Amino acid sequence: MSSPSSSVPEPRNPARLRWEGLPEAVQQRIGDLAGAPVRFADTSTTGFSPGFAGVLRLDDGRHVFAKAMNETDHPHSIWLNRREAKVARALPESTPMAPLLWEDDLDGWHLLGFEAMLGRPLDPRSARDREEAAGLYSKVAAIDGSRVTVAGERLEPFSEALSDLFDRWARLFDSKDCDSRLTHVGEHSGWVARHADELCSWEAAAPALSQGAALVHADLRMDNMVRRADGAVVAVDWPWACVGAPWLDALSASCGLSMQTGIPARQLFHANPVANKATRDAEVALVTTITGYFTQAGTEPDVPSLPGLREFQRGQAKPALAWLRSLVPELT
Repeated sequence: MSSPSSSVPEPRNPARLRWEGLPEAVQQRIGDLAGAPVRFADTSTTGFSPGFAGVLRLDDGRHVFAKAMNETDHPHSIWLNRREAKVARALPESTPMAPLLWEDDLDGWHLLGFEAMLGRPLDPRSARDREEAAGLYSKVAAIDGSRVTVAGERLEPFSEALSDLFDRWARLFDSKDCDSRLTHVGEHSGWVARHADELCSWEAAAPALSQGAALVHADLRMDNMVRRADGAVVAVDWPWACVGAPWLDALSASCGLSMQTGIPARQLFHANPVANKATRDAEVALVTTITGYFTQAGTEPDVPSLPGLREFQRGQAKPALAWLRSLVPELT
């Protein structure tokens, strides 16, 4: 096992809006919705959303978790906050999540309030926390997502909700600058170039192999898991909720976890009980898909409102490729 570098990319947006940056009228409305003036705001430092998110301590001693985003400034991101509210209303009570308290709009600002999960995010470097993450993957996967309706419609399959994932190798190999884009994967670049046909074939098979009826969070990194003061672990940030195979959340998160810990992604994935439900063909196809995503997306132009995103994606490409190559050792 290799040790992670001290400069490992973290899922943080240093440009994220802070409470102090909200208009006074928006701060006042949030206090009104919460039922008491806001005395102190602890702005969240994790995640890539450009909007405000944080725990608010109210004048009466209570706490709430609030989000606020301006529609004019962030037209391509605000739909995620709006969908998160719809999903929060739709998921069954058994879902390990923070209950939605309110949703409101004010002068182009969209506001959300959730019950505050007072505690801390799980730490990827803690073996105990990784065990608790495995338990959360099992709890979420045990929920029948096929029965969930959001705004009158069934949750989409993973392959449709995140359809943008499933053609990244094809896009990369079609690009005129493919060779230069592959330089960031280092020693894996030659292997990728030699096996373009196999990668595109496995990627094309992935949508069918991702099917299932389990609830899928679709962004369940450990920074989106919070251990409450009572010891219970819950998942936050649900805008991508969909349905699919019960092992998708664990598989999708394993490359980032490998990047943060130095533990091979394949080993991390198979430490989860839900991994036992994945066939080898499905594992190969879906690992190929997320590898293509990290490899190709990491070379796309930076997003000004999401600094650090491309670096975070590039950082996961190498552990993803190492995982994929370990699954197909016959390809040299």
